Amino acid sequence: SQNILPDNIIFIPTAVDVEQFGASNSRDQLRMQLGGDSSTIFIGTVARLVKAKRLDYLLEAAKIVFANAPQVRFLIIGDGPLHEELEEMAKRLGLTKFVRFLGNRRDIPELLAGLDIFILSSEREGIPVALLEAMATSLPIIATCVGGIPQVIQNGKNGVLVPPHNPIALANAINALCENSSTREAIGIEGYRTVLAHYSTRVVVNQIASLYDSLLSRKSER
Repeated sequence: SQNILPDNIIFIPTAVDVEQFGASNSRDQLRMQLGGDSSTIFIGTVARLVKAKRLDYLLEAAKIVFANAPQVRFLIIGDGPLHEELEEMAKRLGLTKFVRFLGNRRDIPELLAGLDIFILSSEREGIPVALLEAMATSLPIIATCVGGIPQVIQNGKNGVLVPPHNPIALANAINALCENSSTREAIGIEGYRTVLAHYSTRVVVNQIASLYDSLLSRKSER
């Protein structure tokens, strides 16, 4: 097989329909339905319930967080083969009242709009669509420093990066954001700007169009 030169490779990221995500008129109503009030901090993730997402570490971090922040609630959105095992783990850790497993949902934009913090605890990732969608919702992000995530997140600016397999570091990051609403807002705004500038549908479509124009131009020159 032929070797492909790095200069001949062009990366075009996944596109996010930014307009689909954002403030929801039903935010307060949704939060009440989920068992919270104005003082509740909702932390959520959207993930397939498989080993690579390391939701077991997220649950261990949640146990640590609740010792200092009983007003926090965790929402796990998605389904998968580890659903029952993770629910049993949550029960064993005494988290039944604080962690809800919502399963597969079609109202992801609305659920994201009801959150205060978004978490990714994976041990491997590319550039997750769920991450970009949460950033498009202006949510502050806490994510593990794996795969393509550091290409998107600049630690302390548009998100918080933590090492994988480390529930204590994850819990510390959660506690820090829970204690500072202005930091949450600032990180969320920067995350939105990142998606708008680099991952929005308009930007990605323009990149694809430019690539086709370049290829057609090279062909006509031959």
